[in-house]
Amino acid sequence: MKNILIYILPFFILGCGNSELKPSDFKAHVENSENGFVQKIDAAPYVITCMYMPAAYMAINHFRKNNIKEDEFHKQEKGYEEFDLYRLEISSDDNRNLNGLEEYFGFYMQEGIFKVAGTDTLPCIVYHAEPFSTVQRRQRIELGFSETQGIPTQVILKKTPFSIDDIKFSFNKPEIFIPKVKLE
Repeated sequence: MKNILIYILPFFILGCGNSELKPSDFKAHVENSENGFVQKIDAAPYVITCMYMPAAYMAINHFRKNNIKEDEFHKQEKGYEEFDLYRLEISSDDNRNLNGLEEYFGFYMQEGIFKVAGTDTLPCIVYHAEPFSTVQRRQRIELGFSETQGIPTQVILKKTPFSIDDIKFSFNKPEIFIPKVKLE
């Protein structure tokens, strides 16, 4: 029995240590709130969600398929590596709470968004507000900051109509597990 375990155990350990995910599974891993990429704050009547989007996630979204050629993927991924990218989503059960904020989302919100990494406070350099959705009762905004590798970061929203206090999302990036993407 011991001999069988000696032969089987290494294969079991190596099999469980596989950190390569096909693109759709990688995307699901990032979007799962239990994996450290997504944070949610309840600021009644609003719910504000912030998701850290690594470069590989953005490249997968570009292709939107599981069979991605390795060279094409890395070329696309490289284009996102100079940024720390986040998706901010503001939602409400009642559209009246979001109506009238389209101008704020489109023109003024970016001025109050910062990233703190270590002792540096960095402005938001990429800001894209998607068209407001009354059907889904949410506003999505893509944010980009200068890349700060291996440093815990905070995304801070200052002076918002959603809260009297600053809204802070903390991401301990060194501890977030980012698996490899299984490519063709």
